[in-house]
Amino acid sequence: MRRFAYLCNLLVSAQWSATVEGLEPKASRLLERFLADLLRSLGALALLLVLPVAACSPAQNSSTAPMDRQAEQASAREFFGRVADCMTGHGFPAEVIDDGSRGGVEFASPPGQEAAAESAYGSCAEENGGEPTPAPPSDNEVEEIYQNLLEVRDCLEGEGYTTPDPPSLATFVEQYRRAGLDQEVTLWSPYPVPGGLVDVGALQACPGGE
Repeated sequence: MRRFAYLCNLLVSAQWSATVEGLEPKASRLLERFLADLLRSLGALALLLVLPVAACSPAQNSSTAPMDRQAEQASAREFFGRVADCMTGHGFPAEVIDDGSRGGVEFASPPGQEAAAESAYGSCAEENGGEPTPAPPSDNEVEEIYQNLLEVRDCLEGEGYTTPDPPSLATFVEQYRRAGLDQEVTLWSPYPVPGGLVDVGALQACPGGE
């Protein structure tokens, strides 16, 4: 089982109208691998596309000050290292996922002990001060997310997918600031979600951040 830093689920935490519920196990594993690869490819940008597990909502406040994302990454990796050691001590061997982003924890979850493993993770995280929360993204960082998604849209259309029209940058920034605070607000995504299910083929074809 894997717990990535700030990974509520990329599609949900970004408030994209998509769900992975109902996916076949093979498709679910494919999506998990995609998310891991996407976090690696996006690097610092991934920190803004995925949000705190505890909060699962974008930061309310904007900022124009530069962020020390490398320091945030280092702090998060230290946190997950302590959590991995703690979980191993509780009988659930765990390793840090050090993939160049904020990392995460991968731990053994024997059949029938999934709930116990999750409980151990929660306890270990709490014992170590709780999962660190990233600083609010600057306006420039939100714009970078927007530009990345526009590139994904161009890629998808080149692959033959029909994508929703993008909002203006100003509208996207407003959506980003409000998404999570207002359940009626949906953050724009170029990915198609037929029937409310994420199109795994589209995710594979155009992962973004490359």
